[in-house]
Amino acid sequence: MIKLETDYKLITDSKIYRFITKRIIATPLPFYHADVAFRDLNSHVWAYIEDGVLYIAKGYAWNGCSPKCKVLGIWLGTPDEERNVHASLVHDVLFQFSGTWHFKLSFDQVNYIFRSLMRKDGYPLSTLYYQAVMKFGINFWKKNEDCYSTKL
Repeated sequence: MIKLETDYKLITDSKIYRFITKRIIATPLPFYHADVAFRDLNSHVWAYIEDGVLYIAKGYAWNGCSPKCKVLGIWLGTPDEERNVHASLVHDVLFQFSGTWHFKLSFDQVNYIFRSLMRKDGYPLSTLYYQAVMKFGINFWKKNEDCYSTKL
């Protein structure tokens, strides 16, 4: 489990999180994936998979569990809490890089990882969140054109 203010911070009042940890967060993947680095267009490595483990770089930003929006100064939508934020981090990384050349996990596999991480962290709504990403997540799959992947 990752911790608010230790591993990540909320950026202002935007519901965007930035990974700030000084420790390595390594998430073993339950499916085989060749070693690969995920880069932005400036060649900065934001994440990589090595020996079946996903590593995420300090500074990576993500929006937690979606959807959410601010109405009359109040945030509405799916809540982010300690028991689902690690899953949302991994899910967002994998979705962001799903359209890159070397990415080989399927939509179903990535959503399975999301549910598994929430279950591991004891999140009681893991099945509901899983069903939501299975139904609505396809709209965001392989959409990011601001990144690429390279073999390690």
